[in-house]
Amino acid sequence: MAEYYMVKAENAFEEAHALRIKKGAENERMKQYRIACKSFAKAHEYHPELFTLNRIYSAMDACMRTGDSENETKFREFEEAYARQHPKEVEYGEAGFMIGLES
Repeated sequence: MAEYYMVKAENAFEEAHALRIKKGAENERMKQYRIACKSFAKAHEYHPELFTLNRIYSAMDACMRTGDSENETKFREFEEAYARQHPKEVEYGEAGFMIGLES
């Protein structure tokens, strides 16, 4: 179930991001950010280990843009804990995480 919500969140976030350049799409863009925020939150409830630093940043961004301060705060706190647990990913990005620099 967590994977479903993660895919839904990432797709909605990408759609919202793409709509930034389309005039008159503000309502649809905000709708997609809301879907992304709520879906990231659901994915986190089911399986927080699915998150990478980039996914956490996307979740914080989506929640911030929609004014969902509760979920934004939750992801901000999660990011702080995640950064302490994954310092190499923070330093090198996901590429360092993916090639095994993570300890």
